[in-house]
Amino acid sequence: MNDKGVILVVDNTPESLKALTELLTAEGYQVRPADSGERALAFAAAGPPELILLDDHLPDMDGLEVCLRLKAGEESQNIPIIFISESAGVDARVAGFALGAVDFISPPFQAEEFLARVRTHLKAGRLHGQLKQQVAGLQMTNAQLRREIVECRRVAAEIREISLRDELTGLYNRRGFINLAEQQLKVAKRAKRRIMFAFLDCDDLKGINDAWGHEEGDKVLMDTATILRATFRESDILARIGGDEFAVLTSDVTELSPEGFSERLQQGLDNWNVRGFRQYKLALSWGVTTMIPESPLSLDQLIAAADELMYAQKKTKEISGI
Repeated sequence: MNDKGVILVVDNTPESLKALTELLTAEGYQVRPADSGERALAFAAAGPPELILLDDHLPDMDGLEVCLRLKAGEESQNIPIIFISESAGVDARVAGFALGAVDFISPPFQAEEFLARVRTHLKAGRLHGQLKQQVAGLQMTNAQLRREIVECRRVAAEIREISLRDELTGLYNRRGFINLAEQQLKVAKRAKRRIMFAFLDCDDLKGINDAWGHEEGDKVLMDTATILRATFRESDILARIGGDEFAVLTSDVTELSPEGFSERLQQGLDNWNVRGFRQYKLALSWGVTTMIPESPLSLDQLIAAADELMYAQKKTKEISGI
């Protein structure tokens, strides 16, 4: 294929078709001559040219119909079409431009002007094609970037979630607990809702580690997490905030007292132990405190109050030999 381009010339008059073909060929274009609308459509479908010179009167169909069918084809819709017309009036020209024609030329031709128009529309068609490719490329790039942004956000969310989770138990870690608990406290203060907080500690974890090894001690921590999940709501904030220290923060507890909270936790612990999963009984000590709307507390104050109650319970157990 010649680098100057392929032009489809469609003309009803053999002499005019021959003259146009020779003129364009002499300029270095590859020319495909067609003397009917059907042949023009077949040539365009077989290998789309870069420019079409189209007679407005053909033996088998009107030139406007050929233009309409070309513009309806996916492969040919962007090919520039120049109408060749001896007598096209304003209405016919308007109709041609409306269908997508780029120009009208009336014979007899002035060779230099004719070739200048051909060069101009060939160049415009190529620029349009390049622009279309660039737009398609940008659309693909944008789509890929959108996918990558979504993936980055997903990974970032996963990383953030991982950074807020305790690896062993799957509960929130201290950082995750503080972040979420501070938010809950703010909401509770604005809504004037009660918040209940429990600070828990695993009893005699050192003794279990010494007797059965640290792997068994890890099971104590995981069992504690399992009990907390089974005992409290999905909306409650459950966390392992230290080595053997756990925390539970629950909001909207209008009907729940610290005693009721403790009974629920003790029942969950008893249900676990009765199943006999381990060679020992799992024991926990805890303290429960409540923030009421009339006397709001900070998270540090809640933790300190519950921690004190937890140690008091643990001390009572030691004194009682439990």
